[in-house]
Amino acid sequence: MNRIALSILRLLSDGAFHTADELVKSLKITNSILHDTFEEHIFQETEINFLDQNYQWNTPIKWLDRNFISTNDILAKEYFDLQVLDIVNSTNTYLAIKIKKKV
Repeated sequence: MNRIALSILRLLSDGAFHTADELVKSLKITNSILHDTFEEHIFQETEINFLDQNYQWNTPIKWLDRNFISTNDILAKEYFDLQVLDIVNSTNTYLAIKIKKKV
């Protein structure tokens, strides 16, 4: 999933219907990019209602709040070496690279 798809899902995560025009204006993208992103990334991986150029995420998720986590002493420092990543191709590959850098 790419950054545009994640940005669209963040907007749809309120569970409300959003028009294509609203999404295009909010993200400063073209209608073509919006359509392609839905076709190539979003429709294949999530359940989206689509009705008369309106989009709604059927089962939106609660996103991790990077600021809350990084400023919360208990969550960020005491118990975990925690990172919130927007996009990662593979957590296993990411962790393996991180381990190699430490060795």
